[in-house]
Amino acid sequence: MNTRDYELTHKKLIESAKTKFLEKGYEKANVREICKGAGVTNGAFYKHFGDKESLFGEIVAPTVKQLFDIYDQAEMKCLSFLDQKDIKSMQKISADTAVEFVDFIFKHRDEFKLILEASGGTKYVNIIDELVEKDLASTKKILRYFSDHGVKYDVISDNELHMITHSFFSCMFEIVLHDYNIEEAKRYVMTVKKFFNAGWTEILSFEL
Repeated sequence: MNTRDYELTHKKLIESAKTKFLEKGYEKANVREICKGAGVTNGAFYKHFGDKESLFGEIVAPTVKQLFDIYDQAEMKCLSFLDQKDIKSMQKISADTAVEFVDFIFKHRDEFKLILEASGGTKYVNIIDELVEKDLASTKKILRYFSDHGVKYDVISDNELHMITHSFFSCMFEIVLHDYNIEEAKRYVMTVKKFFNAGWTEILSFEL
C-alpha cells in the first residue's frame, strides 16, 4: 500500500468511526461495522489502529489537549493578578475564557459530543472530572495565596468547593448536549458565569 492509499484508508476509518461512535456510542460500536462503513477489511483496520479505543483516542485526544491548553493559559493569566489581589481582573479573564471555550466547542462539536455522550468504556469518560480537579487545584492555590497574604475571607469546605466547581462545568457543557446556536450558547454561558461569579463573591466575602 502506497502512502496515499494508506492516508486515504486512515481517513475513511476515522470518518466511519466518528459516525458509528456518535450513532451508537463507543461501547456498542464495533470494528466490523466501522470497517464496513469505511469500505475496508478488518485486517486493514489493524494496520492503522491497535484496537477500537486507540481509534477513539485519535479522534478526541487532540481536542482534549487543546481544551486543557486553553485552560492552562487562562490559569496563568489569572494567577498573574494575584500580587495585586485583583479579583475583578481574574473574573474577567475567567469570563473571557468561558467565551473562548464556547468558540472552541463549536469548532469541535462532534468531538465534544463523542467525549460527553459516547465515551463510556474509555478513559475520556472522566474529562469533566479532570477539568474540575484542575480548577479546584487552581482555586485552592488562589485562596491559599490570599490567606498567606492576610486577605480575610469566609472559608468553605473542600466538598462545597467541589460541588460548586462541578456544577459550573456541568452547566458549561450543556451547550454540547443541546442544539443551541453559537450566539445562544455564548449568551447562556455568560449568564451562568455571572451567576457563579456573584455566588463566589457572596460565599467567600473577600475583605481586600
